Amino acid sequence: MKEFKKLKNHPLVCVLVEVRFSSVLNLEQYIPQIQDKVRHDYPLFNRDSEQAVNVAHSGISVETVHKYIFSTKDKMSHVLLSPDRLVFVTKDYDRFEGFADRCKMLLSVLSETINPALYSRLGLRFSDCIKSPVPGKDEGLVEMFDTQSVFFTPELASLGLKASHKSETAIQVDDSMLVVRSVTGMTNMVVFEELMHQKFIEIKPDTETSVRVILDFDHFWQDDENQKDFNVDSIVSSLHKLHETSRQAFWNITSEYARENVWS
Repeated sequence: MKEFKKLKNHPLVCVLVEVRFSSVLNLEQYIPQIQDKVRHDYPLFNRDSEQAVNVAHSGISVETVHKYIFSTKDKMSHVLLSPDRLVFVTKDYDRFEGFADRCKMLLSVLSETINPALYSRLGLRFSDCIKSPVPGKDEGLVEMFDTQSVFFTPELASLGLKASHKSETAIQVDDSMLVVRSVTGMTNMVVFEELMHQKFIEIKPDTETSVRVILDFDHFWQDDENQKDFNVDSIVSSLHKLHETSRQAFWNITSEYARENVWS
């Protein structure tokens, strides 16, 4: 079995897990119980709401969806709960085993309180920001990768100044899908824009711009027609499988030089 060395100075910005489960319309009445179970680890509490548009044969309707947010004291980790969705996002990541334990605790709390019957989606997303190891030396960025697919197409270099380069690859992995996206360019962004705009976690852009590669690994299973039983151990086991492929993808794209000399 291949050994994956721990990267002490990894370029990871945040990790996100999403579980979509069968709707619990009376979720609000369970919030005090849930808060009581998680308040030691997530003492900060907030509420939010958004307008959701529903399209059906009878017409279009708009409803207000309430969200409940539980956060750590340092605001590095957040739990977002809505009637059919759990999202856990953190900037405090050491190794996957510890992260998976935190996910298991949250799923167990849901199982013990609202007891969802089914789930239709499980997603795991890693967002990395990779910069040159030597500030101001942009050519060093190339050495961080084992692939040229994240960089500019040389055949177009003579046409003008290089502004940005984007790529997206979708890979079917058994019954799941891995989507790997990258954007390369001169920017101060550290993750893709939709993550920057999340209200429940603060991800700030850098104060200065530089040439960088933003890498995003989004691995998920989803099947609305054939939902699975909401079993905590089974979900956590599936989460480990999603992680294994995402980790291998990161290892395949990045270079040994980066892992041994920059991030170790």
